Amino acid sequence: MSNTAYNTKPKESSSSTEYTCNVLPVNIDFTGTLSTTTKFWNAQLAKDEEKNQSVNYLRGRRLVGTHHENFGGNDPDTSTHSLKVFKKGETDFQKDTNTFEVVGECPTLVNYGHENVPGSDDCVERLNEWFELSRCIHDDDD
Repeated sequence: MSNTAYNTKPKESSSSTEYTCNVLPVNIDFTGTLSTTTKFWNAQLAKDEEKNQSVNYLRGRRLVGTHHENFGGNDPDTSTHSLKVFKKGETDFQKDTNTFEVVGECPTLVNYGHENVPGSDDCVERLNEWFELSRCIHDDDD
């Protein structure tokens, strides 16, 4: 059985790297890496600030997304939760241990749906409810 170790302290050179997490309504059964390309992804073609939405196109399909700022409590002043981006480090085969290092954070999460904004029963909305429940249970504020 392998063990996994997470180094949650980012390296000095990547401590300020911020990413946007895009949750797409697709099922992809691929775990490899791809080179960065804009061939099929035209990011933020239209953005509606009033509704906190953006419209993108993936392979010709219209995707409408909702922006979640500080998703999961990424605000370091008010929460212990955060979305981090990890990179797999060196594997110690003698100890059978995998290591991962933080390369950045995701202060913004964009949840997309086909042609419409994702519904209230969406997995990201349910995850947000779990974060709220966790805050209610574990916060010391009375």
